[in-house]
Formats: sequence, structure tokens, C-alpha cells
Amino acid sequence: LLATDYAGAGLRARPNRKNDIIKIMQPKRKKLRLENYDYSAPGAYFVTICCHRRRPVFGEINVSGEIVLTEFGTQIKHWYNKISDKFLSVECDQFICMPDHVHMIIKILQPINESGPTQRSAPTNLLATDCVGAGLRARPVPDFIQSPPHLFKIVQWFKSITTNAYFKYLAKINSPADTGKLWQRGYYEHVIRNEIELGKIREYIVNNPFLEHKDDHDLQDYLQ
Repeated sequence: LLATDYAGAGLRARPNRKNDIIKIMQPKRKKLRLENYDYSAPGAYFVTICCHRRRPVFGEINVSGEIVLTEFGTQIKHWYNKISDKFLSVECDQFICMPDHVHMIIKILQPINESGPTQRSAPTNLLATDCVGAGLRARPVPDFIQSPPHLFKIVQWFKSITTNAYFKYLAKINSPADTGKLWQRGYYEHVIRNEIELGKIREYIVNNPFLEHKDDHDLQDYLQ
């Protein structure tokens, strides 16, 4: 060993090779958001949220491909429908509760003007430019009184309200929380580009129980 390994090189801690190996082995978190995209822009968004550790908290799929929800699983759609009550410029569309995850479409609507109400209409009556296919653009400074909520804020509220309901449910049935969490960190989102894609994603959500065990059940495969 050279003297410079121990003396004259300044006092410093010996590097922890074990920690270096752990850091290399840990997967880097993938960025799911589109860079510079305004996620409060009027448009339709497909969102998937998974249970913590992919536990089948909400139920199971039987041999016929039907979802059999638990008592708590039946409550999840109720909270999805409450999103439009919490956020006046948001409209709910298609939704499904799977055993260990949920799929949903969230529409952020364009307010009519500064003082007027938010425009609400049936999905089939929305223009593509009003709801889907919003172009990529930098986040604008809101110029109206009630700015539309960011998609992250909507999902965050949904996860928070359902987590609170979950712990109340566990307390009611005297069951301890085994992990202290209901949802995984983050969520998957897809900006719906046009009406054709909106129709395909609605179909994907409805058929999800039957696609669960197929090799090509991924959304991107379904959209091709």
C-alpha cells in the first residue's frame, strides 16, 4: 500500500462500497409527466393509480372475467364521482375499479369567462379542441378568477380521500393496516389526443377485466 493511501491525502471517510452497489442496483424512477406540458389545460386525461405493493384490496376477477368487489371496493367509484363536486371545472367520464388498481378518465373543462360558470356538457357534445388533443404548451398565467386545477391536485385529492375512507373501513371491521398505505407513490397518466383515442380508451377501460391476463393488455398496445 502507498503512503498516500493513508497519510498526506487529507482526512476522509473510507467509501462505502456496499452503498454504492445498492445505488447501482436501485431502478431510477421514470419521469411520467410530459415536459413543459400544462396539466391544468382543458382536455381529457387517462389516469391509472395502483394499490401499494399491488395488493388486491378492492376485490378479485372470477373465472368468468367479472370483477367481484370487496365492501370497500364498492366505495371507490363513489369517490371518483365526487371529483366533479370538489372541482367545479372537472367532469368525470369512464371509470373502473380493478382488484389492485383503478383506471379513469378525467376531463378538465374550459370556463366560459371570468364571471360565468364552467361549461359542462355531455362527452359526445364536446368539441375536440375543448376537451381532447390539447397541444403541448408552456404553463400559462391564469387570467380568470377560478383557474382549472392541475391534474396532480385532482389525483392527490382522490388518493387522500380514499385513503382516509380506507382507514375508517379498517377501523370499522377491526382490521389493522398492514402497510399504512393504500396507494403506490405517483400515478400513470396519458393525455388523450383526439375523439378517436377517447373512444378507444373508454373501450379499454370497460374491457379491462377481460384484458387483465392477456399479453397485449397494455394501453399503448390497445391503441395501436
